[in-house]
Amino acid sequence: IYALRLRRATDRASFYLEEKEAQDVSEDRGLAPLLQRAREESISVRPLSFVTNAPARDICDVAEVKHADIVLLGWHKPLLAGTMLSGTVHDVMESAPSAVGVFVDRGLDTVKRVLVPHLGREHDAAALAIAKRIAKSTDAQVTVLHVLSSGGAAPHSLGDVGQSVAVVTTDDVSPIDAATRESANGYDLVVIGIGQAWGLEHRSFGLRTEAILRSCPTSVLVVRGPVREPAESKAQRATH
Repeated sequence: IYALRLRRATDRASFYLEEKEAQDVSEDRGLAPLLQRAREESISVRPLSFVTNAPARDICDVAEVKHADIVLLGWHKPLLAGTMLSGTVHDVMESAPSAVGVFVDRGLDTVKRVLVPHLGREHDAAALAIAKRIAKSTDAQVTVLHVLSSGGAAPHSLGDVGQSVAVVTTDDVSPIDAATRESANGYDLVVIGIGQAWGLEHRSFGLRTEAILRSCPTSVLVVRGPVREPAESKAQRATH
């Protein structure tokens, strides 16, 4: 785990404070809460401090250089101040080569029950994979909410969700309403893949489309799966 602190650019060039300067970085007040929690949980974290005038680009560059599996961003502003998945968050969602998660905290303490709304889309699968990784570390119970269209027409396949995952099936014309209702049934965390059906299309955000993030009563982790390199690009690189 790399803890990255972004600092506002000054007249100096952007730079990294690498591991040899980790002690200075760890004293940074912006990283102190994360590093303290990591110590309490006996989790190894390498702090980095970054001076930048292009935060999204530099976050993506660090993720690529460090071969990150996921970039995890926190949401810190008041929910009614504007769109949630915009600005730097939007740019990272667009450009990061790895998976990206945006965490909306509503007082998450322990994780015992995780809900994954699922419509069979690409990023729903990424959300389920991350939920299962969380469960492996916390012994949490993962429940997939399998939302069918009204009348049960043209159901999509969940694929192999695994024996440790419970499945709840519901029939609703509005996947957003179905997910919001189910999230109120004692879950600690909702892990949801980005996508238009959930009102979370990362190319066009807005107050209306992000209603699920505002109405969901529990903490939410919005997931965008990793960017997949086209097969022809892989083949070309393999020949060099």
